[in-house]
Amino acid sequence: MKKILLLILLAFGIVWFYFWYVRGVNILLKDAEEVYLPPYTSFAVRLQPEGTEDQQFSDIWSSGLAMPTPRVDVGAANVGDIIYVAGGIDSFAKVRNTVEAFDTSKNSWMTVAPLPQPLFHVALVTFDDKLYAIGGLDGLSQTPVDTVYMFNSEVGSWEARAPLPSAVGGAAAVVYDGKIHVLGGRVGSGIGDIHYIYDPEANGWSYGEGLMSPRAFHGAAALEGRIIVFGGRSGSLADNMRTVDELVEGATNWESVGFMNSRRSSFGTVIFDGRVYAFGGETTTAAMDSVEMYDPASDAWTDLTPMPTGRHGVGAVAVGGRIFVIGGGRHAGISVSDINEVFWPAAEFAKEEGE
Repeated sequence: MKKILLLILLAFGIVWFYFWYVRGVNILLKDAEEVYLPPYTSFAVRLQPEGTEDQQFSDIWSSGLAMPTPRVDVGAANVGDIIYVAGGIDSFAKVRNTVEAFDTSKNSWMTVAPLPQPLFHVALVTFDDKLYAIGGLDGLSQTPVDTVYMFNSEVGSWEARAPLPSAVGGAAAVVYDGKIHVLGGRVGSGIGDIHYIYDPEANGWSYGEGLMSPRAFHGAAALEGRIIVFGGRSGSLADNMRTVDELVEGATNWESVGFMNSRRSSFGTVIFDGRVYAFGGETTTAAMDSVEMYDPASDAWTDLTPMPTGRHGVGAVAVGGRIFVIGGGRHAGISVSDINEVFWPAAEFAKEEGE
């Protein structure tokens, strides 16, 4: 009888852990900080950040329709009003080739052609209205791959392109000066300083200046006349970084130019209205809810209103004056969600109110 009772308790514990930790479900419904948001298509909830009570405008968080397949460590990019979320790891620790598309104008999801292979931490970037899925990690052994696939939304299928010069996963990719730049990432069992440059028209690769600080699961942004890389990790989660390195047009070397406010890796990155945003991230013990913004005009990072739900491994994309932060894990490690939260920066709100 005792053995049966122990087995029942063990089974209950496993189920509880799965739904609470892996799926991020609040089973006991006692989390006082839980925020339930209305659909962004109807109305929005304005959350006033600390120290901004006297400001006329503040950031707004709201929510869109949940993603059909809960995942973490996804790639995300948009073509027009459609956001594509590719790959990732599901709640059974299985690497997926799933690609789901969110129509921001209709607040609806659809499933499109899957990636040719299951991948997570794939760099997804848009060039000339086509998606490029570059590199990524295969399996829970985190084996980097050298594959490159192009998705034509008009045709609805993926096409193999020239492979990377070497296998890499957890890289950052930006479009700069008519080319796609792939920066850093996991290479083999280590962290790389790679800088590969892809010419979509020629379907060929060349080499750029290697990073000053090798990093993976980081952010990157192409700004006027320069590329910056920031955050990420140089090894394990204990090696999260907050350094920012810059490559100015025409320079032959990267230079260190400052620091983010927080050490973070596996976060969402967006360029919006000339500014760079970092959403969430992962530490050794938790998923982060903090948001910070880099303004090139002041050359400084500013903390903004936190995410309603802290997550890592999210997809973050700006469309139509909003930033959509989709999926990701609510706890460190293998944890997933279907969450689709929408961020409306105070500056954008103030601009629209003034029109």
